Amino acid sequence: MRRQLEGKLLALLGDCYVMTKGFGSRDVFAVLSRARELLDEAVYPILCLRTLCGLFNYHLMRSEAPLAMRLCAPYLRRPLDQLTAPVIQYLAGAAHLHMGSLKPACRHLEAAASLYQDEARRPFALTAGYNMPVFTQVWLGLAYLYRGAMARAVQTMTTAVEQARKEAHPFTLVSAVLAQARFFSHLRDIKAAIAATEEGHAIAAEQRSPYHLSRANVLRVVNQIDADRPE
Repeated sequence: MRRQLEGKLLALLGDCYVMTKGFGSRDVFAVLSRARELLDEAVYPILCLRTLCGLFNYHLMRSEAPLAMRLCAPYLRRPLDQLTAPVIQYLAGAAHLHMGSLKPACRHLEAAASLYQDEARRPFALTAGYNMPVFTQVWLGLAYLYRGAMARAVQTMTTAVEQARKEAHPFTLVSAVLAQARFFSHLRDIKAAIAATEEGHAIAAEQRSPYHLSRANVLRVVNQIDADRPE
């Protein structure tokens, strides 16, 4: 009982560190790794998945996609239940995308998107702390773009941001809008990239999110360089 209580508290502390220090903080890794050791997956399946997602994002934000993939790979070798399947498909797709393996990235992300069409899974959409169906579409939009499917990429990313606007979840919205800014930057649509970046920055400032403010500020610099007007 004490181990499970400690694990729950560490998982919650990890969520706090994500919001105040960012996904890539060593403190996030330390507390979530310990939480994962302590928590019983059979007793707390959703919390264990949330902890897995936190560790996955830690590696992803530190450009350690192979380590992120290593976390979810064991799940792909076993039958997955209704809760776990879309999460693992999403994580595997995101990892493959960041490793440049675009075909398997699309396969896993499309599988996740299909699973999330089941209304029974909708209550688990925020398992990772942000809306995973929305970010399945975000990563798919980038994957389609990198594969040269331009029209499909634009439609998918547009759908993702539209869906994010319908959710009463600022963390998801600011993340999606900043991802769209990056998407527009790839398209060399500087005006749209600047508009999305500034919208994301405004949301991040309102929500007092250091992580998203830092992302927005990086994108501001990228936009300045792309527009040939560095300050």
